Amino acid sequence: MDLIKAIEQTRQAMIECIYSRGLTDEETLKLSQELDKLIVESQQMKSFKKYDPNETICK
Repeated sequence: MDLIKAIEQTRQAMIECIYSRGLTDEETLKLSQELDKLIVESQQMKSFKKYDPNETICK
């Protein structure tokens, strides 16, 4: 599954859970933690893409 799509789906599920169960519900907190993990993974992928292992740093 595409990472962006996973973030969007998890975010939407969390919002729906907030409205139906509240901010402190166990399921809401679980979805929030999952969303955090997905966002961190996305940020790490972006930073890895900026690094080009074939790029010459020193000549």
